[in-house]
Amino acid sequence: MWTRLFNFLVLSDLLGETFCYTEEEHVYVDERKTWLDAQKYCREHHTDLLSINSKYEDGNLSLSWANKALPDSWIGLYQDDSDSLRWSGGEIVSYTLLTNDEKMKKANCGTKSKHGWHLKDCKLKRTFNCFQNTVVLVKENKTWEKAMEHCHQLGKTLVNLLTEDSVVKALQSSREAQTNHLWINLRYLSNNWLWVMEQGHLQSKIFAAGRGKTMPQCPAWNDHCGVLSLEEHDFMSWDCAKKLNFLYRLKMWTSLFLLLVLSDLLGEALYTEKEHVYVNVRKTWLDAQKYCREHHTDLLSINSKYEDGNLSLSWTNKSLPESWIGLHLDDSDSLRWSGGKIMSYTQLTNDEKMKAVKCGTKSTQGWHLKNCSIKATFNCFQTKVVLVKENKTWEKAMEHCHQLGKTLVNLQTEGSVVKTLQSSREAQTNHLWINLRYLSNNWLWVMQRGHLERKIFAAGRGKTMPQCPAWNDHCGVLSLEEHDFKSWDCAKKLNFLCN
Repeated sequence: MWTRLFNFLVLSDLLGETFCYTEEEHVYVDERKTWLDAQKYCREHHTDLLSINSKYEDGNLSLSWANKALPDSWIGLYQDDSDSLRWSGGEIVSYTLLTNDEKMKKANCGTKSKHGWHLKDCKLKRTFNCFQNTVVLVKENKTWEKAMEHCHQLGKTLVNLLTEDSVVKALQSSREAQTNHLWINLRYLSNNWLWVMEQGHLQSKIFAAGRGKTMPQCPAWNDHCGVLSLEEHDFMSWDCAKKLNFLYRLKMWTSLFLLLVLSDLLGEALYTEKEHVYVNVRKTWLDAQKYCREHHTDLLSINSKYEDGNLSLSWTNKSLPESWIGLHLDDSDSLRWSGGKIMSYTQLTNDEKMKAVKCGTKSTQGWHLKNCSIKATFNCFQTKVVLVKENKTWEKAMEHCHQLGKTLVNLQTEGSVVKTLQSSREAQTNHLWINLRYLSNNWLWVMQRGHLERKIFAAGRGKTMPQCPAWNDHCGVLSLEEHDFKSWDCAKKLNFLCN
């Protein structure tokens, strides 16, 4: 796992209230109508009569009632023939401020005043409250991917339904749907059902109260997309290739900026875990390389100031001598690591680079170049990346990794790419599946346990990834020839890397 992820999740939980609700506009109508006529007016001119689905929402509305001196006026609350409380769209009421005395009245339609909620005779004429929902129904039948693409062309995303209120409002907006199930922004990734947030920056496993509990934890490989069932008022897993109507939202969610700032503050902790192995046996550089590859992964590579600093502490604490690392000069005098990757970070001085020797060491004083035939102790690394030499689709590869308690590999730093290339020498395909996926109009990394995604690419890589890939080229690979990321057809079968 990446360090400091726990801290980020704690912070995201603390911030949860600020971005997990549906934005809507409360519209007070200063005309006196019966409850049914008020409902008809709201549906013709706005979305529906107002529904209130949480203490938080009711508190905000009560402030509005007090500030605007609004009278006792209709809301969407009513009692059906079996005396069940429902909202105008037919949804069962899960939050109410009605007292038991109010429920005993021989009246069936709801009002709200600054003193609370009440039941009144539906035939009385009163002013009323509508709401203008930000959810839009698209009555075109498309696959999940095509629905997402349609939304992106409008600068939107498929709808997220993380609260009871957002579900109720979405159902009220869906009365004219031509399919019984609607695509929503719920996707099975990294062994979890996840919401793809606006601009793809965050995913959350939070479901609206009581919903999503029956979502399969191990769905069939094609049933990896989420729908809202208009009959069951619940979420269901669905075949992503089926064609359905869908929903998108007009407005962004609040506090996303604050969340992104926090994720950036945590960004430097994203690096590939590996184990440094010091071998107290004296060998030439080539023999040391052979030993590391046979018993571990490869000779040690160092790809950032942060990583070098940690290793220097280890060198000092353990009193390690000057010893081989994976650094070497190739025939054209380019600095490379043992796996063949050109070096992007170095601590070699210009004087060192001018030496007529080609193999690298590290000591407490820095990096050096020595004669490769000298025998010295050496440093290997043991990566946690596993190369799977089986050809599978992206989804099947992800499933395979999950069965191992892992996920497809994330390559967000230069160090992680170098270590992965070193782990992939025996691959049987020139491209390997990685945990990079095109979702919500962005190329994103699906983090361990699916909690977080980031658009950050390792230094210099991913810049040529298409911003509008063909609909089937929505999965990412690592090219072993180009040492870069590429978009690929998700249905192709390749070797892959788990971590």
